[in-house]
Amino acid sequence: MNLSSVGYKWHHTILLMLLCQLLSLLWQCREVINKVQSLKQQLSDTQTELAFLQQQYNLGEKRLVRASKLISALGDEAGRWGISADTLATRLQLLIGQTSHIALPASRHLLMASLTTS
Repeated sequence: MNLSSVGYKWHHTILLMLLCQLLSLLWQCREVINKVQSLKQQLSDTQTELAFLQQQYNLGEKRLVRASKLISALGDEAGRWGISADTLATRLQLLIGQTSHIALPASRHLLMASLTTS
């Protein structure tokens, strides 16, 4: 056995070990790169969903403001309608009282009676 062949085998063995370590590190790097790409995709998807949810929130907030205004306006309108209904009921009672002495056909008496009971 000659010394140069022993040195060659020793260097060759060291080179093979280093190559194996390098391949292992490259494999680990590839796994990290794949994980980073996956996380980037998740981030992009999450940002897209966030933008959509913010848009939905803003739309809902605007609808809530409009609904509040409408409810307030309808509440005011209900008060006015209630007053108008009371006024009309009073007028109807007065009208019926003024026309009670006039002879009406039977069907009109039934109509007037139904109006006063409701």
